[in-house]
Parts: sequence; C-alpha cells; structure tokens
Amino acid sequence: MQALKVSWLTLVLLVAMAGTSVAAEYWLSAQTFLKPMPDATNVTMWGFAQCETGFTNCGTPSVPGPELIVPVGDTTLTVNLRNDITGPYLEPISLIIPGQTAIMVPVWNDGSTGNRPPGNTTLRVRSFTHEAATGGGTAVYTWNNVKDGTYLYQSGTHPSLQVQMGLHGPMTKDAAAGQAYTPTLENPNTTYVKDVTLVFSDIDPFLHNAIATGTYGTTGPTSMIDYQPKFFLVNGNAYTGASPLIPAGPVGQRTLLRLLNAGYKDYVPMLLGYHMSVIAEDGKLLPFARQAYAPLLPTGKTMDALFTPTKGGKIPLLERGLNLTNAAASPGGMLTYLYSGPNRGDFNADGNFDILWRNQTTGENRVWLMNGTSLTSIVFLLPESSSGWTIVGTGDFNNDGSTDILWRNILSGSNAVWLMNATTRTGIVFLPLESSPGWTIVGTGDFNNDANTDILWRNQTTGLNAVWLMNGTSRTGIVFLPPELSPGWEIVGPK
Repeated sequence: MQALKVSWLTLVLLVAMAGTSVAAEYWLSAQTFLKPMPDATNVTMWGFAQCETGFTNCGTPSVPGPELIVPVGDTTLTVNLRNDITGPYLEPISLIIPGQTAIMVPVWNDGSTGNRPPGNTTLRVRSFTHEAATGGGTAVYTWNNVKDGTYLYQSGTHPSLQVQMGLHGPMTKDAAAGQAYTPTLENPNTTYVKDVTLVFSDIDPFLHNAIATGTYGTTGPTSMIDYQPKFFLVNGNAYTGASPLIPAGPVGQRTLLRLLNAGYKDYVPMLLGYHMSVIAEDGKLLPFARQAYAPLLPTGKTMDALFTPTKGGKIPLLERGLNLTNAAASPGGMLTYLYSGPNRGDFNADGNFDILWRNQTTGENRVWLMNGTSLTSIVFLLPESSSGWTIVGTGDFNNDGSTDILWRNILSGSNAVWLMNATTRTGIVFLPLESSPGWTIVGTGDFNNDANTDILWRNQTTGLNAVWLMNGTSRTGIVFLPPELSPGWEIVGPK
C-alpha cells in the first residue's frame, strides 16, 4: 500500500458527485511568523497554514506550506485562501500552480483587472490572477482536470518577493496508488513504495528584515536585484546536528524523490553514493528515464527521481553547489539525511525476510537465514537464560541499517534492546522500566514518521493502548491510543 505523508494539520476533502467527478478542497491562511535560524536569530516569514472548513482551527504556518495532495481519481482541486499577513508592510496575495490549467485574469499595478487598456504602456502586471486583499481578504482558486505529477504552488502576486517570503509549497497527484505517472513502453518504471518530498529554498535576512520593519520599497531594498541568501534550506530547515532524519523506503524497495526548487538560485541535489533515475520534470513524464548523479534543479522547477536503497542506515543528501553553510557557519545549509531501514527481520541485509527463534526453556536464540522460502543457513545468537526475558519485537533502534532485537522481562518490567550488526550483538541498551500490571509490548513501527522505531504497548486487563515515541533508544514521549475494551481483542500487528 502506498505510504502517504499525513500532516498533523487536518486534511479537508470535499467529495462532490457529478458523474465520476470528485474534488479535493483545502483552506489555507497566509500568516506572518518568526522562524528561528541556526545562528540564534529569528527571520520574519510569510507562510501558509492549513485550516478546517471555513478557516476554523487553523494550524501553524510553515515554509514550505502544507503539501496539497490530490487523491487518485480526483479531477478538481479547490483552494480557499485568506490573507492574514500582518506587519508594517502588506500586499495582496494569490495562488497559482505552474503546469496546472486554470482560468486566470491578471491584476495590474493600479488594481484594475483584465486586458491592458488600449494605448496604455505604463501599467505593469501585479498578479497573474485574482487576489485575496490585505486585512483578511479571501479568494477561491479552482483547477479542473488536474494532471498527475509533482508541482510547486505559489503566490501569483509579486512572486519575486512573496515566494521568497515563504508563500509556496508542494502539490502532488499520483496516477494510481503507489504509481506517480502512467507508465509508457519507453519509461515503464513509475511505481514506488515510499515518496519523499524535498523543497529547496533560501533566505536573505536583509530582505526579510526590510519587510519586518516596513522599509521594503522605500529606504530598504526595492527589488530582488541585490538578493544575497545567507541560509539554504531543505523542507524549510537549514541543517544542524540536531536535524531529524527523513524516512525513505526500506532496503531494496523503490523510493520516489519529489524535488522542488522554490529558491532564487539553481541547485544541484545529490544523494551520496547513489544515482537517481529521473523520470519526470515539471509534472511531465520524460520520453525516457535518465540516470543522474547530481541533476540540475533550476529555480521554479520540479523533478521526480527514483532510487533504491541498497543498504540500511543514513543516506546523505546534499547540494552539490556546496551551499552548505548557515550564515557562513559550517556544516549547515542544504544538507540532510534520508534514512532507509532494513526490511524488518532481514538480519543479513540480503533483501530476504529471516526467521528469529528463541527457546524459552534453554535460553538459546538463533536466526534462520532465508532465500525466499528456502532455508540457506542457521546462525546461533548469544543465549539469554536469565529468568523472565522474552523477545517481543525487532527494529533498527540506532539507525545503522541493522535489525536490532527488543526484549522485555515479564517478571521485573525491564526492557532492553540488543544492538546488532547482522547476527552479531554489538551492545545492550536498557530502556525505561515499565512494571505497571498488565502492560505488554505488542509491536514496533515508526508511528510518527521520524525514521525512528517506536514501541507499541497494550494493557490486556484495562484495554488501554499506548505508543512509546523513540529517538534511537531514548524515549521522547508516550502517546495513548483509543482504548479497546471489547472482550477477546488483541493486537497482532505490526510486529
């Protein structure tokens, strides 16, 4: 099943029956906010926040804005936009999606709309389409016959300024579940197991300060001609040592990279140690896929590229033009790490599921190394004969690409992870104690999509369910799930 990215903001879909036609609908509020930067400064940004129907319960604005996903089979996208930008410098805003067809009427710099008046050569276009006025003005934008692919939505008003301020985001639509485009004989590989959206952008603090202080266009800069970015971002973040991993597909499974450049410079994304198969550009399937080690991504461009992780662990993604600084400090900028975990239970990283055994009587542990359904060899692990210890799950707890083993002592409430390198134990890490009656570990998985293995718990006595959110082997939080009190129900997956 296609693994869809789900924002914590509410996705609002309007399904309207008109023959076979359906529609996706979003509500976006453009807001002003401060973005902390790695050098401990704050930069004034404009960003989109996703709201519920009628602009109720709006989330936090972000740069890039929330991903607009048009579900498979939908033919129409509608975006309701409200201009809630605040500060001493204000402008109307609008929304366009280059590559998608819509009816657009230009707005001129005197506020008039439509065709240029005959004989008037002084008017300039302010916006490609109708606008949402300052002070809470609203506008509705509709695209019919939405095409498959990866696109960049952005403000169509004064785009040289407003896109830089942060009014942009990704929009995606797949041809089928887990398939980015309808394949052709010459370009047949368009399916994927996991997609990763990567938006490249940049920030010139001098420009943003002019907006924050109201000096843009007067005593401050009057255009982008002297634009000099100091921060270089991937998905709105300049790299620091604390930057989170970005989950990619598992080892041996195809990952789709959706690459978008919302910045003012051309960039060259590179996956260290991998080639990419570029299958589409600007939402159009290429006649033939082309292999690229570091493809050029000009400003405003989108690109879809496939790659298959061959080993688990971190995969560096960096900008080959070496925009790798945070206001001259290094390392930083357009550097991030994808993470590809092993197929759960693949102990020797050969792409096959192996079988983990335990003899609870003798304390012996072993792995059947498999080739499909054929047993190729048996490897004995270190024994564990201490009373009460049982194997309750597996996962890559230290993000090194190896399958680790999760243990629980049902007598003491202790929990531990065997860190593994293939079938060799390299260390033991003890997790927090859980001795409350009735609680058992029933599964593992990445529940918050942060590339870390989390732990699923159930209390069969009370019916309560919970997830330990993990950062490696450190517990960062506990989330309680809805209870299940009906008799007889047990969690059987994910394991």
